[in-house]
Amino acid sequence: MIAAAPDIEPRFEKLYGYLRNDIKRRRAGVGLALEFELTGCGFGNAYARSRLGERSPLVRTSLLRLDESGRSG
Repeated sequence: MIAAAPDIEPRFEKLYGYLRNDIKRRRAGVGLALEFELTGCGFGNAYARSRLGERSPLVRTSLLRLDESGRSG
């Protein structure tokens, strides 16, 4: 839902840009979701990061896409 929010409601693009301190980046990334506890887990939660990382089931099944830097997109 975090990733789909801007597609459902365009105002989320501005919110995500504001939270990232960069209005050009209008999508939520893994770091953003964890940092602002949008997932219900803290930023330092290793389990949550593993579920959203390069080897996670979400990436392997293409439900989550990471860019070249390893950030979600």
